[in-house]
Amino acid sequence: MDSTPKANKRIAINTLIIYARMAAVTVIGLFTTRYVLQALGVSDYGLYNVVAGLIAMLNIISTAMHTTTRRYINVEMGKTNGNLNKIFNISLLLHIGFGLFVFFLAETIGLYYIYHYLNVEPGKLSDALFVFQISTVISVIGLMNVPYQGLLSAYEKFAQIAIIDFLTALFKVPLVIGLIYYPGNSLRFYAIGMCLMSLISFLLYTYACYKQYKPVVSLKFYKGLSLYKEILVFNNYTALGAFAYIGRSQGATMLINYFFGTIVNGAFAIAYQIENYVILLVNNLSTASEPQITQSYSSGDIKRTFNLAEKISKYSIIIMLIIIFPLNIELEFLLSLWLGQIPDNSLIFCRWILASLFVRSLAAGIPPIIQATGKVKWFQIIGSTLLIIGIPISFILLYYDFPAESVIITFLLLDFGNKISNFWLLSRMIKFDLKHFIRSVYIPIAYISIALSIFAFIIHLIPYTHWGTHILVGCISLLYVIVISYAIGLTKSEKDTIQQKISKK
Repeated sequence: MDSTPKANKRIAINTLIIYARMAAVTVIGLFTTRYVLQALGVSDYGLYNVVAGLIAMLNIISTAMHTTTRRYINVEMGKTNGNLNKIFNISLLLHIGFGLFVFFLAETIGLYYIYHYLNVEPGKLSDALFVFQISTVISVIGLMNVPYQGLLSAYEKFAQIAIIDFLTALFKVPLVIGLIYYPGNSLRFYAIGMCLMSLISFLLYTYACYKQYKPVVSLKFYKGLSLYKEILVFNNYTALGAFAYIGRSQGATMLINYFFGTIVNGAFAIAYQIENYVILLVNNLSTASEPQITQSYSSGDIKRTFNLAEKISKYSIIIMLIIIFPLNIELEFLLSLWLGQIPDNSLIFCRWILASLFVRSLAAGIPPIIQATGKVKWFQIIGSTLLIIGIPISFILLYYDFPAESVIITFLLLDFGNKISNFWLLSRMIKFDLKHFIRSVYIPIAYISIALSIFAFIIHLIPYTHWGTHILVGCISLLYVIVISYAIGLTKSEKDTIQQKISKK
């Protein structure tokens, strides 16, 4: 295993590439969301997210298999005589089977829910069914895409992934322009366009893999059930975590729909779109480091494994603070710039989503270690239980007339409990120095949080309404969190490294 600074440099480069990709995709997404919302209206926008969310729930296996596929390809790459073609073809065959399974669930359970429980405005049931069928096609295409995405990730071809994702996202610009001027059913037009985006992504990933790794992706059937079974067993436990996360988020959407209707769903969808963009920005750092954490652990370099996990965790929290602190300070102003007219409930939803995102960023370096050990059973069982019980708890709260944001608050508390359970299990499973982790990661973050809280308190005492003042305060907030994070959050060696890099440039 390469533990030299060259390997760390590769992590940094990959991280920068991923962030550049996400910045471009996020800008496109934020720009287009405003016009999609205007073209569809809050009700239809909420309807699309509810119905597409049903497929996301049925597509749990895809989310789990993405992690499983990448892990097994990485492990096979570390073997002297590894057979990547075998791993790829087994993965592809499993995904074909999963695609058929998702299609079956969609056409049975999914349709039953739409006909009997979906809360839609009169005359919109046919639109809901159309969007549901299109979303099923998107889901199956996404499943077929997973092995190709996993292969490029395993080879750390993050620049190519960035280009493909950017080109796919760029397609949304003409889609939105067409949506604005389309005289017919805008909701159906948008659903078809999103399906074409998924197809374009699949074709680009397939072309990239065949061009570079044709021996690996050449189709071949492998007999023997042992490896199929091993991958499925590992995936089943990983699927528990995926079920808990996706089931929770989409279950929340369905609860909001059941108690409040599609208009509040639209506001809820806006908050969750912000969550998706922000959490991807933070998760990218973990994604870029995961191959090397896995390889370090597999080669027995436990010291570097834990060192990487600590750094990734601390840097992820700092990046999250840099994003959400100025965003929270000027949230109402930014939402008005983004959306024009802010839907009711959006502001309070977004504030609690930002708090939830901070909690979820607290241990970004731990999941790669868990995946590397392969001992995921109890992590997934306990963690999934803590996550999924948020749905019945939220149902009870809403039933007794608690406000809609109580759903997000419930999830936040359960996420915090999940982090504690991860540390407890990891300490029992391997020689993980929790005290050192707390000193290295959480003590500096606590000092940063205190400094930011004082700043936020002072800012909110100053009244201002001019748009120029809002921009100035946002810029000052961003600069302040960066300076404080550098001064308090980084060690002397980390500061010296940054200063050396700057001096060289």
